[in-house]
Amino acid sequence: MIRTDLALEAKEMYHESAGSVTEIEGVKARAEEKDGLTVTTVEILNEHGKQALGKEIGTYITIEMPKFKEYGHAFFTVGSLELKERLLSLLQCEPTDDILVVGLGNRSITPDALGARVTDRLVITKHLKRIAPEAVKDLGSVSGITPGVMGITGMETAEIVKGIISRAHPKAVILIDSLASRSMDRISTTIQLSNTGISPGSGIGNTRDALDEHTLGVPVVSIGVPMVVDAATLAFDAVTRIANSPFAANDETFSKIKHSLSQNIGNLIVTPKDIDKLVTQMVNIVSAGINTALHGIPLDEIEQYIG
Repeated sequence: MIRTDLALEAKEMYHESAGSVTEIEGVKARAEEKDGLTVTTVEILNEHGKQALGKEIGTYITIEMPKFKEYGHAFFTVGSLELKERLLSLLQCEPTDDILVVGLGNRSITPDALGARVTDRLVITKHLKRIAPEAVKDLGSVSGITPGVMGITGMETAEIVKGIISRAHPKAVILIDSLASRSMDRISTTIQLSNTGISPGSGIGNTRDALDEHTLGVPVVSIGVPMVVDAATLAFDAVTRIANSPFAANDETFSKIKHSLSQNIGNLIVTPKDIDKLVTQMVNIVSAGINTALHGIPLDEIEQYIG
């Protein structure tokens, strides 16, 4: 099975395999162009849509910045503000509500360090609301945690986060993680937001207990950026491009590619050679979007608040 964490790509693959089918029962999608961005909202409405796309029922918003790698910082403002707007539309909390931000992944592995590094750049205020309320009276109440991965902690991430929620009682949780895409074009040029939670490690096939509203007991919004591509998926996508037809490659072709790669090099995950720079750029955009959404801080003043 082609591996992708993006609902947008799941929808694209469904259309590719279904040929002339334009509507998917149980799925509603719309796209808009805005300031050089393409914003696509995919709503999975019922079990039919869930089965068709292989994604949980809920809303998925994808912000694409196709020229980000070319123009870089020029997309910082528009990307951050669009993320802010879409995050608030999914979060639906009051400005005074406590929000817990969870940075998932392994900070020691560059393409998996997005969550931890974004959390490092957030304006954390929950403790100050208690000990110095006047100093942060105009800011939101935000706490953050980077629980690490089970290989280091020996515990499921879901166990750690549930324990924190049971004591801290946040009104909502924001999850940040690196994702897998089917295409190198979307690596570090795409941001997906959803209200369906996330399964840590799913992008590289190491699925753990889900982090969602059902398991955590509070509303959950996830923010993910594709940072890796499964090698078999990348090869399959290349075959499709070379043939210049989405129908030239099929399940049998993908199975042969995956088998060949696994026999020779195992389960290989691919990331760009300049991933250090790409992660840094996306960390800045995502953290700025969250900070301005939760605190109302203007983008040009955020650095003043980060220690």
